[in-house]
Amino acid sequence: MQAIDPTTVAILSEGLPPDVFLTILRTFEHDLAELGERMAVALGERDMAAFSQGAHALAGAAGSLGAQRLAHQARLAMRPATPEAAPALLAGVQQELRLVLAELRDLAAASPPG
Repeated sequence: MQAIDPTTVAILSEGLPPDVFLTILRTFEHDLAELGERMAVALGERDMAAFSQGAHALAGAAGSLGAQRLAHQARLAMRPATPEAAPALLAGVQQELRLVLAELRDLAAASPPG
């Protein structure tokens, strides 16, 4: 099972020069990693508003990339029932995020040179 929907990737890459598509992949990789880190920092600071905001942004970015399982995990983390539930939700996000980031790196490595 793939972490990123190949149909979405095909749509994103359609008609783009390879170097532009590679830039898009690297931007997603950077942004998703940063959003995951923001969530972890917010949780460490017990800032549940920032944690939820990070989860919301991550859900949107993941969804636009076709990383539906990551988007789902992030949506679950948007409104934890209690602050005590947030670490387990973050763990789910981080697990799926690792898979998505690895797949983005693989896609970037497989992209033809521009």
